[in-house]
Amino acid sequence: MFLQCHQVMQTLFEAEQVCAELQHSVSGLDSRLAELLHWESEARELYQLLRAAERQPQRGQNPRASVR
Repeated sequence: MFLQCHQVMQTLFEAEQVCAELQHSVSGLDSRLAELLHWESEARELYQLLRAAERQPQRGQNPRASVR
């Protein structure tokens, strides 16, 4: 009986260690995801600015003129 109890306690201890390691890994992933979401937002904003600039005629150009 003592051996079984010892094995259960050892298994619980190992499970707690694995759980702590997983929590640490998840925390790192959460911060990386937040960083990626930030860069995605920055990229989308830049894309929108570039598209808006593309649609506006440049100074000195006739908007009806076309390049062929």
